Amino acid sequence: MKVAPEHEATPPAVRGDVVIIGAGPAGLLLAVQCARRGLNVVILAEDSSRPWDRQLSTWERELPSDFPDAWKRTVWTSVLVAGSVQRVVDAAYVALDSDRMQSDLLSELRSTNRVRFVESVGLRAVAAAVVASPRSSLPSAVRVSANAAVGPARTVLGNVVVDATGNGSLLRGATHEPEAAPRHFQTAYGLEVTLARPWTRGAWLMDFRPPRSPSTSAIGSTFGYILPFTPTRVLFEETVLIGEDVMPPDALLIELRARLERRMAAVGAEIVDVHRVERCRIAMDAPIRSVPLHSTFRGGLIAFGAAAGYTHPATGYQIGLTLRRASAVADAIAALHALPLAARGSGLDDAVWPVEARASHALHQFGASSLTGLSPAATAEFFDTFFSLGADHAVGYLARSISHSELRRNMWALFRKASWRMQLRLQTAALRDPSGVLRGIFVRGESDGAPSGASGRTAPAAAAPSSGPQSSGPQSSGPQSSGPQSSGPQSSGP
Repeated sequence: MKVAPEHEATPPAVRGDVVIIGAGPAGLLLAVQCARRGLNVVILAEDSSRPWDRQLSTWERELPSDFPDAWKRTVWTSVLVAGSVQRVVDAAYVALDSDRMQSDLLSELRSTNRVRFVESVGLRAVAAAVVASPRSSLPSAVRVSANAAVGPARTVLGNVVVDATGNGSLLRGATHEPEAAPRHFQTAYGLEVTLARPWTRGAWLMDFRPPRSPSTSAIGSTFGYILPFTPTRVLFEETVLIGEDVMPPDALLIELRARLERRMAAVGAEIVDVHRVERCRIAMDAPIRSVPLHSTFRGGLIAFGAAAGYTHPATGYQIGLTLRRASAVADAIAALHALPLAARGSGLDDAVWPVEARASHALHQFGASSLTGLSPAATAEFFDTFFSLGADHAVGYLARSISHSELRRNMWALFRKASWRMQLRLQTAALRDPSGVLRGIFVRGESDGAPSGASGRTAPAAAAPSSGPQSSGPQSSGPQSSGPQSSGPQSSGP
């Protein structure tokens, strides 16, 4: 006779040095780095093999120095932009091969006995059950009660628990004060298609020029984003860079689809086949989460990737920063694990968010504030001015590949070159949050070089396929994969 679920025996707890919730890019990148440092890793994900459903792209200078060429789908030596004036940005832009990247990371993780995947279909519903458990048999433990859809709950214990679930941030509701709901979003609708004729117009990062018969919709300015992977295989997207919701998200996507169809018709893009539809919605004002979210035990409960606020608040990029910080965060976790219990503190917040990077983030938030509410004409004027300062200025800001002091100088150069009307708008934006602007201007211990973990090519940080031998033991038994697959909300566009 089948035993009722409530009478089933409770399975033994799963234990690891590090518990990572989420198996998107952030979760798998950090898991590989931790395993390479000799840490035992437990990954909670509903389905670790679920394909990452967005085209990840970024500037080449934002990638760590050891980023594998095999993970690059296409590289363009330059891209086109237009507010009202067309310009060429002479900087390499990269579309990542998400399928190859995911496959290589999973292959390495499954080849070592230091990593265990735990299935927990009901993880989303019970994430608030995360609690500190200082009296656990595993010192410095965090207990994650993960209810499966079928069968009894599982308990997972680890010295450090990492929320790598994207902007949803599974752990926040149970572990710290409620946050204000995001108000500003980037929304995009895209089609990856095969065209009847070769595309000869280049790769477009931003084209704010409206397509024929522009809509009078309240959403205001949108831009076209076009990546030709081959002469006939092309990604077309229409994007709201940043804005408040002026209509339900589903209605906004319908409007973006209509605008995209008009843009494609205007350039004569005749579709033969549709390979993928991309719908993207990113919270652009997610807070920085770095201080461990619970402080009643000598361990750590942290966020990483988009869940930590890595999304660039003015552009939507986050994969580059995630790639660059994975190594440093894994180093900090390993260092904490090596300390005697009595000597352990958190020690993780500066690894997730170095002081100088926080200050630069505050300036980027000011940049985002400056863009909200601009009319289409003002938006075009802003980006014409922004890109007129040259590729190093523009890409340094977009890719977070310059130091905080350089960022300040570049933003001041933009202000000086702007029209008096644009200067007035920028001043008004600064007055909305003067304390935030001051946090962005002043930072202790800044250097003239790129900040630690923020430069594009200064140090290896990507979890590239390891060339050394992997642990030879068998993979841990137990259910594969688990918790919400979370690549984190990442735009394929800027």
